[in-house]
This record gives sequence, structure tokens and C-alpha cells, in this order.
Amino acid sequence: IRTSATTEVFGDSAVAQTSGIRFADSYTIDERRTITDEQGSELWEIDLVAVDFTVAFQAATVTVDPETLRPLSVILYAVSGLPFYRVFYEEYQVQGEDDVYVSTTRIVNLLLPGRVTRSEILEAAAETLDAALFDPETFGVTAEE
Repeated sequence: IRTSATTEVFGDSAVAQTSGIRFADSYTIDERRTITDEQGSELWEIDLVAVDFTVAFQAATVTVDPETLRPLSVILYAVSGLPFYRVFYEEYQVQGEDDVYVSTTRIVNLLLPGRVTRSEILEAAAETLDAALFDPETFGVTAEE
């Protein structure tokens, strides 16, 4: 995507929340507890710690539905423990038989009240792409062009 330096692509969210957080690969569990939501349903709240300093957010608290094992939301923290964002996983979709992905995400900036970014995946597909699209020398120009 070619844009100018001042173009806002993802609103107020950082790349880490927009592209997805790899809970299983990037974090270890520090603590887990059972909580009750406003409707009286039991949920799990899991505190995570980053496996190394290359992870964008060094700590996270994930709220999980214990029946589906799907994250409902996550609070992302800085090294200092200051909460930066709360990400709500509002809608899930299934592609094929068992490929589950989050299709609607709401990212709330906890440092700047009122700043919210909404992300929607309208369609997910898998297709083979021409290798020339990934060649920095051609900038996406394919043989057909």
C-alpha cells in the first residue's frame, strides 16, 4: 500500500493489535483466576508475561470464555505495568470446517480516552500469489503487466 507519511492507515491502534497477538507463541501464563461478568457468567482471566523483549506488549490480561476457549478481550501493558490498550474480540468467523478467526475487533486506547479503532475482516481467502509481488526490485509489477 503506497501512502504518504501523514496518512493514517489503522487509526489509533498499533500494528501489534491490528495484525494479531500470538498468545501461544509470545507469552507464558503468570496467573489464572475465575471471574464473573455482569450477566453472572463465569469467565477466565489470565495474566500473561512476554517470553522476551521482542514482544510488543510485555504483559497482557486476557479474558476468556471457558466453554469456547476463545479470548473475549485483552488488556495490553507496557514494561512499567501501565495499561495501553484494551482489545475486544467482538465477532468470530469460521472458514472451512475448523479455521476460526476474529472478524471484528474493537481497540480502545486506555491512555487517550475516547480513542477507539474498529477493525473488520470482510473476507478471508487463501490463494497462490505471483512471487514477483514480493520482489522489492519490481514493486509488485507482474509479468502480465
